Amino acid sequence: MYKIVSLICIIAAAATAFFLSSWIRSRRGTGEETAKLYGIIKSRNNNFWGFHYIPAIAFLLLVVIASGLGIGWMNAAACLAGGIVTLASVYIGSLSYVAGSVASHSSADASDIRTSIKASYRTGAVLGLCISALVTAVLLAVFQFMKTETVMALAGSFALGGSVTAALLHTGGDVYSSAYALAAPSGDFTDRSGFFTAAGSDIAESYILSAAATIMLADVAVAASGVTSTFTHGAAARFIIVVYAAGMVGSVVGIFLQKAGIGNDASKGSLIGVIAAAVIAAAVCAYFSNVMMQSFVYAYAAGTGMLAGIILALVNRFFSPDSRVFKGAGKNLGRHSVVIFNMGSGMISTAFTAIIVLSAIVVSFNFANFYGLALCAAGMCSLTAASSGVTGLSVLSGETSDIISSTITDEDDDSDKARMSDAAAVISDRTGIMSRSYRTAAGFTAALALFTAFAVSSEVESIDIMALRVFAGIIVGTCSAFVLTGIIIGSVHVTGRVARRDMGRSDDETGSASSLRGAALPVVIAIALPTVVGLLFGPATLAGFLVAVISCGYFIVTGFNNSGRHFENTAIQSLSSVIKMMTVFSAAFLPVFIRIGGFLF
Repeated sequence: MYKIVSLICIIAAAATAFFLSSWIRSRRGTGEETAKLYGIIKSRNNNFWGFHYIPAIAFLLLVVIASGLGIGWMNAAACLAGGIVTLASVYIGSLSYVAGSVASHSSADASDIRTSIKASYRTGAVLGLCISALVTAVLLAVFQFMKTETVMALAGSFALGGSVTAALLHTGGDVYSSAYALAAPSGDFTDRSGFFTAAGSDIAESYILSAAATIMLADVAVAASGVTSTFTHGAAARFIIVVYAAGMVGSVVGIFLQKAGIGNDASKGSLIGVIAAAVIAAAVCAYFSNVMMQSFVYAYAAGTGMLAGIILALVNRFFSPDSRVFKGAGKNLGRHSVVIFNMGSGMISTAFTAIIVLSAIVVSFNFANFYGLALCAAGMCSLTAASSGVTGLSVLSGETSDIISSTITDEDDDSDKARMSDAAAVISDRTGIMSRSYRTAAGFTAALALFTAFAVSSEVESIDIMALRVFAGIIVGTCSAFVLTGIIIGSVHVTGRVARRDMGRSDDETGSASSLRGAALPVVIAIALPTVVGLLFGPATLAGFLVAVISCGYFIVTGFNNSGRHFENTAIQSLSSVIKMMTVFSAAFLPVFIRIGGFLF
């Protein structure tokens, strides 16, 4: 029964994506200026993809070959499949970006801010629907034609392919658009196609990783369920399809319940679609949890993730750049002191995030052990289609504000345009912090769930942190998170200088190409570090390394996200993808580290 229901949900998601794409194109507007704007945005988006998809495929193939040589060619095939699915889903979803940007701008330029909001939200929703429908369809097909034991053995490699592809696109996209914001001359608008693609890559990576973790921990679910349970590890592994199908059908309903604004604040109500999706998804999960696994606790674990993600987004909204936290900072402080104050506020905000995330982890663990933690991550990721709408609302509203501002000259006295630009900027700020916090939490819990799968497989669940090898791993992991942060931030300025130098004589193509420099180094380091640690010190040290880099990295990203306007273009969000890739690489290559690791210990 679950197969038929899941297939119906996948078809509904695909049909909804097609309908929304058609609606977006119908709101694109007409006229010479609109056609010119469409051409510019399309050229920039194509330019970004033209420079990034070949390196992404090349890097994927290198990892595939390494997988074949190290852990087997079946794993290599799974790795290749994961990369292709990720690349295809993100690319197809990003095709809506150009028309959505123009539709959002045309509506705002005509003083119709509500239609502008709807166009932006639905553009992001198309991205999320494409990712969730394609990935879930692949999972359903895999379980249909392969044995459960085989799927469990290959899940880590499938996630590895998706992760390495997503990490390169995510880092490259963030660096590209961040650098463009620094390099673009006055009178031009920031190209945000990189931000949009980066967000889609981040979402797809978390989606695949949480699925892999749930499948890999299916045996843990059976072992921790108690002697009265009659479900098998096959049901536990397949339950991820139900969770994702429930999230899709909930998101389809939630997208159409989305409100364009409440009262005088057009950004309010941006999570209505996500909340509606969570309610429906939780109900569907509860039914199938009882049918397939003879207990509601597995649905409770998934629902905990959904609830935690929504609460995090609402709490972090208080740290949007125009919030009261930052508004009064500039009155009695100089410019540099304001930057320091904002950073301090962002660091303090991690305490609220820690409480919410830790509560979700404890609750979901008590429901179903480590399998419950994986379901917690899956629950957050299951609402991808609805939550991606908030991402689209943030990215496209920001671009709409930039485009309108770029058309206002010093001689103009166009108060309507200025008002629309300001309204779009506010929407972008307030929804952006919610989108980033939700995506970061989903990525963190997915990485943590995959780490537990790694720990169970390597039999290092009980780690003595005072053992020298583990202690060394913790120190190296903590340091690595900060080093990667510095490299990512520095790459934005390097790329910005190159783009600024070349933009005038060769448009922005060199700027796009140079963003690969910023993307490549963090990704290469993220592969090299766990390889060196695993081979030289063994699985126990690698476990300590992963605990430190996951925890440290998550709070670094959260601190920067909540530090106000001065840190909007640091591309730090891509650190999340880099750390997820470290985790899945370690889990996939664990047999190699067990077999030949520990040269020094």
